[in-house]
Amino acid sequence: MLLPRLPGQRLPCQHFLAISQIVASICPELHGLFHVKLATLLVLIGGVERLDANVTHICGEAHMLLLGDPGNGKSHLGELWWSVV
Repeated sequence: MLLPRLPGQRLPCQHFLAISQIVASICPELHGLFHVKLATLLVLIGGVERLDANVTHICGEAHMLLLGDPGNGKSHLGELWWSVV
């Protein structure tokens, strides 16, 4: 739920709160990792649309390389990735 806009408060703050709530809902069992979750979300919703010869809309391919120490939840985010795609 977004907070009501206070006098003098800039709008991007509300956008950041909304983005933070969406990112927090991705793999809530993984605490922290805000930047990794945000990058995963942006890769999932991003992409370049292509048209083939029959003017059929095709979503572009998305690639993401996750590197890190063992036990950071990389495979868990990968499972999320493949369940959405």
